[in-house]
Amino acid sequence: MIWKGWLCVLNEKTYNYSLVYINLPILSKGGKNMKEYRHESENIHKKNEEVLELQEQIKQKFRDKRGYWSEGIWSSMLNLDPYFLEQYLDFSLVPFEKKHISLKDKELIYIAFDVSATHMYEPGTQAHMENALEYGATTEEILEVIEIASLLGMQTFHFGGPILIDELEKIGMNVSQDLSEQQLKMKNSFIEKHGYWDEIWDAPLRLSPQIFSAYLGLSTVPLKHGQLTQKMRQFVSLAVDSASTHLNEKGMRMHIRNALEFGASKEEITEVFELVSTLGIHAATTSVPILEKVLQLREK
Repeated sequence: MIWKGWLCVLNEKTYNYSLVYINLPILSKGGKNMKEYRHESENIHKKNEEVLELQEQIKQKFRDKRGYWSEGIWSSMLNLDPYFLEQYLDFSLVPFEKKHISLKDKELIYIAFDVSATHMYEPGTQAHMENALEYGATTEEILEVIEIASLLGMQTFHFGGPILIDELEKIGMNVSQDLSEQQLKMKNSFIEKHGYWDEIWDAPLRLSPQIFSAYLGLSTVPLKHGQLTQKMRQFVSLAVDSASTHLNEKGMRMHIRNALEFGASKEEITEVFELVSTLGIHAATTSVPILEKVLQLREK
């Protein structure tokens, strides 16, 4: 005897389900009968309903706690492993529960490490720009963040300059420690415009006054927007340097010192680190949609 009917089948990989028309033999004792098949079908339906309910709960919690939901960024992870996304959401909410930094400034910090040359994560950049504008950020504020992040290239001199000076000294080609009158003017101009000086700037100033002068002009352009506080500028730079795709210890120390000098608290700086620590999720948001497409192609 054959049982014909529709069965709801759960795809354990994608957590999607579909209806499949099947012909099942009603077996004698020792095999599965219609009652057992119906029981299995009911369990599948129940599991599907639980997964769908969890997915909706995660989306709503995301909107309630993070203030947004992006189908383009999160939907694939929600489909394939909602449990992981749920735990990530709790992880990402830590700085939002502390509230030492405003929602607008949080979004600007996200923009800083997403646009950085060592990361360049376009989906996050767009989402956080939209969020920042929603929280009252101006075009000038967002531009200032982007321009500060764009200064990253000068860090080549922060690391390479001292190495070059050291290697030159080993072969007797010393680079003068004394600054010329022109170099002193540049140094004083930097201090006047940026409000600080750090030894990491010594090497580029000594090795190439020309590049230092050009950088001084470039780095003061964001200041002309005048939208961010000195403290927030340090937070933006700290976000870029502390990103797991960069991890510039010299830069982190400098911007932590500067931030403290400009009135930042331990809690605020810790919150910057908590925000930047979410960057790792981009491994999932970039690759899981690819996995989802591969699985869909294999099912055809």
